[in-house]
Amino acid sequence: MVVSPSNEIIKKARELEMMRRLEEKGKVVPKSQIQEVLKKIQVLEMKIDLINKKIDKLLERKKQLEVKDVHKRILNLMDTWVNTESLSKALGYSHEYVSRMVSELKEMGKIEEKRTGKYLFYRRK
Repeated sequence: MVVSPSNEIIKKARELEMMRRLEEKGKVVPKSQIQEVLKKIQVLEMKIDLINKKIDKLLERKKQLEVKDVHKRILNLMDTWVNTESLSKALGYSHEYVSRMVSELKEMGKIEEKRTGKYLFYRRK
């Protein structure tokens, strides 16, 4: 593992802070023990980083599944020509969110669009 200078500075600062706190309490601890504790802290921080990455992946997967569910719900309502306003009312989502989901479905080629005056209508292909 390559250690950047900033990591070394942080490590040294932690070591000095730990020594200062121990001295304030009147405890004298060998530097080797402090370094051992700092190594354990570093290992714990690396484990926390791995856990956070796993959590981020799980949250992203959950978001993808929720989006797929919304796409399915929108497609189920598109047997006839509908606009995003009526979809948002039927689904209980904001108009902006439904518009974004409809745009994604349009990009996927799953729906078609027609303009009637100033209004856009969509239906499932």
